[in-house]
Amino acid sequence: MEKSIFNELNDLIFIITKKNHKILNVNNAVLKTLNYDKKDLIKHNIINFLHRKHCFFFKEKMFSEKKKIFNFIKKNKEKILCETKIIKQNNEIILICKNISVEKFLEEKFIKTFHTEANMASITRVKDGKILDINKTLLDFIGFQREEIIGKTTTKINIYDNRKQRELLIKELKEKGNLKNFEIKLKSKNGKIVYGLLHSEIIKIDEEDYFLTVVNDITDRKNAEEKIERELKKNLEQQKFLSKISLTFNSLDNFEIKTKNALNILGKHTDVSRVYIFEDDKGGELTSNIFEWCNKDIEKQIDDLKNIPYKIIPSWRKMLLEQKIVFTENIQELPEDLRVILEPQEIKSIVVLPIYVSKKYFGFIGFDECVKYRNWTKTEIELLRTISNIISNAYERKIIENSLQESEEKTTAILDAIPDLLFHFNNEGKFLDYKVPNDENVLSVEPNLFLNKKVSKEVDWV
Repeated sequence: MEKSIFNELNDLIFIITKKNHKILNVNNAVLKTLNYDKKDLIKHNIINFLHRKHCFFFKEKMFSEKKKIFNFIKKNKEKILCETKIIKQNNEIILICKNISVEKFLEEKFIKTFHTEANMASITRVKDGKILDINKTLLDFIGFQREEIIGKTTTKINIYDNRKQRELLIKELKEKGNLKNFEIKLKSKNGKIVYGLLHSEIIKIDEEDYFLTVVNDITDRKNAEEKIERELKKNLEQQKFLSKISLTFNSLDNFEIKTKNALNILGKHTDVSRVYIFEDDKGGELTSNIFEWCNKDIEKQIDDLKNIPYKIIPSWRKMLLEQKIVFTENIQELPEDLRVILEPQEIKSIVVLPIYVSKKYFGFIGFDECVKYRNWTKTEIELLRTISNIISNAYERKIIENSLQESEEKTTAILDAIPDLLFHFNNEGKFLDYKVPNDENVLSVEPNLFLNKKVSKEVDWV
């Protein structure tokens, strides 16, 4: 080997005797890496510069191998890991040593990071999908023992909730060489589902391709997003439902038909057992069930709940006036005077809200659950409260309309009682209407000749 090339090589080169392993020559890389002077090395046995666990390699039989890993000792006692190629040449042996300390350090650091990674991680062989390694985070999730996993395929252990999704990601990985933020669903041994963002790339280990895959658990985020989506959908449905109730009360039907239709819509939407409206008498001492809707197989109560004295259920109106609600998931939590009247109706859970008309307590709307103990959510309570307000407004309109109708009827009756001929003019003197006693034909001209005309010569009364 030419001297210039010998000294310019980055690999450490030792030339030693075959018989007693004494160093005959070294290149500059040895001196620079181990920090020895040449005189410290020449004619010294090479085992003096090796870690003791590697000294026994220097036996005759070991030199039948072509490559070994040795730890050389630097002058400051630090270790240098080298991959050593062994070449026998007559009575000499040439050791060509590649410093792999950095590579080894990085490898160990990678493995340590891999196994302490908080995210789920795995290494699988590209050609057959077999698992080479898997970290504790992923093991803990899937619920298998390590020995059950290594050497198996991800298909075999059925870790992907959607196999088509797995086929797609492998296809993209092979085409692109890496994959980022690929959303997947993983399934554990007991069926638990985890949403994850998958990051994967192809790496080489011993000249073979492997998928290095890390999955970031986004289950909490995904569940939160789905919850928001459900809430938005539910809110939209509730807005449509409230609109439907409002339109029902704004229809041209009479109040009784409108109210019955509204309770039917309300009962089906909330899926309760019974919906009802009670009205108080004028004195506020008695209350009666006026409207009722019942679900399938639920017994009606409307005929038995007329003119109920508040004095036998004192807690009822007190709660409605002070707390603005009678509400419980289990009626056994209510005062005894209420349980006495609710238990015969087979009510398990209940929500009752007051109805106010012109800011005065008028009655109440109630929702019974007779099949199960119902957990009334805050959203449901607010929805029912809104319905209570809509019904209160409907009652107010009804009372105003009835009042106007009564007033109109009274005015008509007064006019009918007047025996004289009456004319209705506007401020410009035009005829708007007229009234003749008992519809007698006392006019000398037809109405169409003077209506909407002024009191002037425009009308010929003769």
